[in-house]
Amino acid sequence: MRQSTRVDLLAQSIDLALDVVSGVPVDQYQDPTPCSEFTVRDLVNHIAMMLLMTRDAGTRAAPDPSLLTADPMPFLAGRPESDWAGLMAEKADPAVRAWSAPAAWAGEASVGGPPMAAT
Repeated sequence: MRQSTRVDLLAQSIDLALDVVSGVPVDQYQDPTPCSEFTVRDLVNHIAMMLLMTRDAGTRAAPDPSLLTADPMPFLAGRPESDWAGLMAEKADPAVRAWSAPAAWAGEASVGGPPMAAT
């Protein structure tokens, strides 16, 4: 698969996730999800975390272990939940840009767990 195709797919998957987040009314954030340990709010926060970890993995920045337990993510803290989708959208471009460099696809990367092949 060509590198640009992978970047396009990453951008599309992030866009789809953010479309879902922006389509959920804040009054449903306390609702359950099919994953019994997650409310909708927990899942939105998890997607926010993955935006940061995806960016860091692409640049090979060391994963920030505090993100695994942050509730909410630092960039969402103190902000109304009604702003979360927009704030998350601001993190999408840096995540995609990090993987736009050919070097991002070489070697190993980690999104919070053990390193694995970046390809």
